[in-house]
Amino acid sequence: MKKLEVFKTIKLGSILKTAFDFENVFSDFGYSMDELTKSMMTQFNFTVSTERKEVDLVIVTAAQIGFEGKASLRDLWAKAKTLGLQLCPAEVGPMLRFQYPKQPEGEWLRIAMQPLPDSNGDLRFFVVASGSSGPIFTSCYGGPEEFFSSKFQWVFIQPRES
Repeated sequence: MKKLEVFKTIKLGSILKTAFDFENVFSDFGYSMDELTKSMMTQFNFTVSTERKEVDLVIVTAAQIGFEGKASLRDLWAKAKTLGLQLCPAEVGPMLRFQYPKQPEGEWLRIAMQPLPDSNGDLRFFVVASGSSGPIFTSCYGGPEEFFSSKFQWVFIQPRES
């Protein structure tokens, strides 16, 4: 697969370091965030980069990389890796929401990441969306064996060439 067009370059390792920081900023900007998503960000597995860096994000559907119908997260991640794409650190979810304020209404971007547990212990991944009431930061249930439509849009990191 040839290099994909970069959808957005975002900065990681900002002054936003904790779930509380993100929650405050999202509230200030009027971004919606549900309780299960907040709980994911308070878990020990959620971390923020200590160094400032930029990452190039691309949007891919499972159909674009060869899946028909549905694909499991495990298979989608494995196929993306063979194409040179990388999973996002969890920080990409809230940072993309913060750095993508003019997201088109109706767009739902699922973050290709290692799922994190919510307060119920269920594995979830982040979703950056925009609805009729504005920007949304949410999450979706999904462990490695869960299947998703091949039409869903996923955000991966495309490494920069050295």
